[in-house]
Amino acid sequence: MRLSIFLLLTLLFLSGCSFGKEQAPDLHGYVLEEKDSQIIVVSKNANDYSAQGGVKQFYDAILLDRVPEHVEVGQEVKVWYKGEIEESYPACGSIKHIEVVENEQPSEASLHPQEVVQQALEKINIEYMVAITDVLYNEETESWTVTYRPISLFNDDKERLQTIHIPDP
Repeated sequence: MRLSIFLLLTLLFLSGCSFGKEQAPDLHGYVLEEKDSQIIVVSKNANDYSAQGGVKQFYDAILLDRVPEHVEVGQEVKVWYKGEIEESYPACGSIKHIEVVENEQPSEASLHPQEVVQQALEKINIEYMVAITDVLYNEETESWTVTYRPISLFNDDKERLQTIHIPDP
């Protein structure tokens, strides 16, 4: 009897531990800024809230604390939040878990995708914020294309996807 109770409790504990890792991340996007042990992450995919009277292309953005040292600007990340999220824009919250997406550097390229995003962020002239949606290497032109969307304070769907080209030295 004691053994079966012990096994049951152990199974419940183990299933609870693995559940958190199987949940979808709260946000999947790029780290755009780092300052004072905080980062801003903006989603790479838009949500469509037009059916509820909102905008058609809304990109989540959040200012996060509790940032591990290995997380840097330009990285693609998946984030799980801890506790309450302050509903502002960008939102504010804490990291429960963060996973850096390992984007492979093409064998023909000199730059890593993270470096490309960093260079693109230095060159993009925006008023407020930007959502990086794609980073692609073109072997023929030996350059990278970063696709992004400027985000205005009012997020009124007027801004369209834009691209910037980064040469690969």
